[in-house]
Amino acid sequence: ANKRRWEEELKKMDFWEDEYAPSGQLGQNKNFDWFLKFDEFPGGGKKWWQDACGYDDKERRILVIGCGHSDLSKKLKDTFSAARIISIDSSRNCIERMKKTESDLEFYVADATNLMHTLPDGLNKAESYDTIIDKGCLDAILAYENNGQNEAQRCIKQVRRLLKETGRFIVVSCTRDHDEDLNFDGYQGGSPACLKFFNFEEDWHIIDRQDSLQAPKNRAMSPLHPDVCPLTYSALIIQRQPPWSDYAKYYRGDYDPNFKPPLPHDAFFSFTILEPFFERWCFSSNQSVIEKKQKICYFLEVGCGNSPLASQLLNRFPNIRYLGTDVVPEAIQQQRERYPQLDLRVADARHLTRDLPSSSYFDVVFDKGTADALFLYDDSIHGTNDHVKVYLDEISHILHPDHGIFLVAACARQDGILHGSQAPRIWTNVAHPAGWRLLAHNQLQSDVGASNDRTFDFLVLRPPISTTTTR
Repeated sequence: ANKRRWEEELKKMDFWEDEYAPSGQLGQNKNFDWFLKFDEFPGGGKKWWQDACGYDDKERRILVIGCGHSDLSKKLKDTFSAARIISIDSSRNCIERMKKTESDLEFYVADATNLMHTLPDGLNKAESYDTIIDKGCLDAILAYENNGQNEAQRCIKQVRRLLKETGRFIVVSCTRDHDEDLNFDGYQGGSPACLKFFNFEEDWHIIDRQDSLQAPKNRAMSPLHPDVCPLTYSALIIQRQPPWSDYAKYYRGDYDPNFKPPLPHDAFFSFTILEPFFERWCFSSNQSVIEKKQKICYFLEVGCGNSPLASQLLNRFPNIRYLGTDVVPEAIQQQRERYPQLDLRVADARHLTRDLPSSSYFDVVFDKGTADALFLYDDSIHGTNDHVKVYLDEISHILHPDHGIFLVAACARQDGILHGSQAPRIWTNVAHPAGWRLLAHNQLQSDVGASNDRTFDFLVLRPPISTTTTR
């Protein structure tokens, strides 16, 4: 009977609004924590939540989804006084009450399955939260039989978009293995149900999973079901995988049958194809960025991977002062072992002004695939070009203000295919609208790997004239 009532009620679109109304069961109750109260977590609660969040009291941003009438947000603020705690629920009645009873905290009406569009402006920015907490929200979503699984997947995708790189998602859930005398089995929530919606191969990393959080005896799951008293609950503490996690696995050899790191190789083009372009644009023609009186070319490669190009470049052009960067530490370590003469460092393409010396200016910045990788990340996670825009802005601030150029080998075209005649999206979608200047555009046939016989683009760009050049 309890199970049937639960499922029938949740099918009503206005169910939560009615329940949180002053005349509803939840509206008539005092503040109530579904599942477990803050101090019912192991060790009295505070230490458990500090460990789960992965930090002490620092200036962080925490989002609580499906907050209800819980005291959780208040307790979190007591624990992390320097943090900004933002709590949301889909019920306007619920949020209006919480704003009155907890006036010093932030509460907003928002949909957990559509956070990017229902959170207020300024709170819906991608990668802006250190921690997102769900205590029963996914369980409630999954209780909808018709669309619960799709809605749960939407919620998880929205959470991942809002979390910072390596940000944490804490899910407290009602387990399904209950004592039949005290609970109904078949409840559609619970960690066994929600676990299958997390892609732990690519998107998430499990930090901790606790399936035996003990509940006080006869502790009701909610005011709606005082006779439903689970014995245990589950907590899933997971971390968003950084966008380069697949590359780290690749360079470690995780994808190789014998777990061997990959041998040095080039993407798109070998040095043989690119050599005349380096000579033309770095040294020898009227279009060269280097004046005859200048003997040295300061050259930055962004996303060097494990390419042999740098070694070949220095052998051919000894006057180049080369710096190679990659966001993946495993790639840089392999390059250092194979080419000890190279100057290499770990750096994020989106934070070059932060990760490189403040006095650095480069005559040439070279990219063979990094912009494409950022396009793939933007498309799959955000559906925007935000990371590529940030990347180009960073490049514009490290190029020499008088003559610096950006050389880009790219394959990400407007139509999304790897070959054809359309200009790559880095120009049409990002660089051109931002005021960059196109000095040259060549289509070159690839001579390496699986890309052999395909055509890619080679662009020569100058940053916008208005770009700030002070570092």
